[in-house]
Amino acid sequence: MLVARDGLSASITNLLLEAARELHSEQGHFAGLGEFPNVAPVDLPVSADASRHLRFGPSFLHRYLPFFVATYLERLIVLLVPLLVILVPMISCLRFFAGACARASTACTAS
Repeated sequence: MLVARDGLSASITNLLLEAARELHSEQGHFAGLGEFPNVAPVDLPVSADASRHLRFGPSFLHRYLPFFVATYLERLIVLLVPLLVILVPMISCLRFFAGACARASTACTAS
């Protein structure tokens, strides 16, 4: 079992689990093949990031990109997706209202 403080970064958790898997996943004298690391019933709470990493492995970005690039892109995605969800409808509403105001002002000047 690996134990770390509660606020440990998810990226660092992934690195630690990959290192532990590389070092200890082979069958040893006292442990079976792939027995460590695992999330078998323990007395300590298991991080959601750690259990996800152990179940599914590293993310797509971490598999194919260097660590710093993958971490930067994951943070960028977390920032940009909600921003786009808010901005795209807002821009379309602003275009609609700007067009309505322009039509209203031309109707007032034309009469």
